[in-house]
Amino acid sequence: MSSDSETPFCEGSKFVDSVIVGGGIAGLSAALFLARAGRSTIVYDAGRSRIFAVERVREFVGFDGWTPDEMLTKAREEVMRYGAQIRSGIVTKIESRSDGLFDVFALDVTITARSIVLATGLIDELPPLKGLGKVWGCDLQYMPML
Repeated sequence: MSSDSETPFCEGSKFVDSVIVGGGIAGLSAALFLARAGRSTIVYDAGRSRIFAVERVREFVGFDGWTPDEMLTKAREEVMRYGAQIRSGIVTKIESRSDGLFDVFALDVTITARSIVLATGLIDELPPLKGLGKVWGCDLQYMPML
């Protein structure tokens, strides 16, 4: 399976087809899709996935009852099996270029990419209710993938 738009990924390369900002399940799902399509893909993961608010994943097909660590580990393994690279770190800036590409700045490197996927997720702002922090993600449930 080869086309002119496929870019083989080489370790240390400063050019890739896609950079995904966010290493939670949404970012990893995007990475799986792109890597399986033969696109060189780098995922930046700041390690702050919203899913860590729960002890066990619920109502997510194939992962019900798994811990967030188990789910993300399995997803990362699957993504890397198709050649995507996962980097711990924070993207500090993205600039569009006049040639239609993007420069992606992280703390240690600048990468040029054909496309960007923003899968940075949400930050929950809990109301100031006494005791809420103790039950959030345990007795008080929510759907972290939506």
